[in-house]
Amino acid sequence: MGRNRKRVFGIMMVGVLAWGCRSALPPSGMVRPGTFVGRMSDRVSLIRRSYRVHVPEGYDAERRWPVIVVLHGAFSSARGIEKVTGFSELADREGLIVVYPNGIGLFGLFRHWNAGICCAKAMKDGIDDVDFVFRVVDDAASRLRFDASRVYLVGNSNGGMLAYRIAAERPERVVAIAVSGGTVGAAPAEGDALRLLPEPRRPLPVMIFHGRADESIPYEAVVAGAKGGQVVPLLNSAAFWVRHNRCAPEPERDALRADRVERQRWKGTEGGAELVLYSLEGWGHDWPGRHFTERLPADDPLRGFDAAEIIWDFFRQHDLAR
Repeated sequence: MGRNRKRVFGIMMVGVLAWGCRSALPPSGMVRPGTFVGRMSDRVSLIRRSYRVHVPEGYDAERRWPVIVVLHGAFSSARGIEKVTGFSELADREGLIVVYPNGIGLFGLFRHWNAGICCAKAMKDGIDDVDFVFRVVDDAASRLRFDASRVYLVGNSNGGMLAYRIAAERPERVVAIAVSGGTVGAAPAEGDALRLLPEPRRPLPVMIFHGRADESIPYEAVVAGAKGGQVVPLLNSAAFWVRHNRCAPEPERDALRADRVERQRWKGTEGGAELVLYSLEGWGHDWPGRHFTERLPADDPLRGFDAAEIIWDFFRQHDLAR
């Protein structure tokens, strides 16, 4: 076996061993604070699938808890997105449950989602990831005390694309969404027709984070993507939600962090919902959170920028009772 093949095999075995060592989510009434793993089978393909769930410090089954569902990007994982976003630490401080579903992959690697417009094997095989996400929510809710009026959705990159799809197709199941590095349309490979989100069934509050230096999902120009395909740029995605959320045409604008961050807010008109966009100057396709921003020089205005905190402040303003 060649050196590279041995290395890949070793990584796969570490993933397999780690899979077996994780703490399984206990039955209802026996859950304590911590991070656990739930498992289930895909209804059609029978692929074994999993998710992580973080139960906050002070969890009490006598009260109902708000829930944030976080979707990782392509070739990441539930464990990976939990680490880089910091939502589990935020959950312990703020008192909420966080659920991290896993996309399909191989030996715990290369996980990704069928967002309808992307990506790879999940889209090619028609994996119903919209259904899977809500089966995960329902499975976790059977063991934990969820507040159904406060279920929120976050997605990064390919996970952001799936979050957009869920907002369009199943808005009754979530209160608001937040997306980093996502798009509403793509042509995955050269010669493919451009795929766009379906028409959203109703307005839903949306928050977007995007780096102006993002080379995977460009900020304002349609460019060739992987394998000669194309992706719809951020400005087009924002315009999509301005239109379908029935927003006022002109946003309120604020310059933050020494002009490195621009915040735009389009207010929803009657029967509509708001859109908030954070544009980060000099930022690429990474999650805009402390895992990365605290590595910046001390004098960098983006140091310490934390999307998770901003998202929670946005989410807590919305519930189904309002």
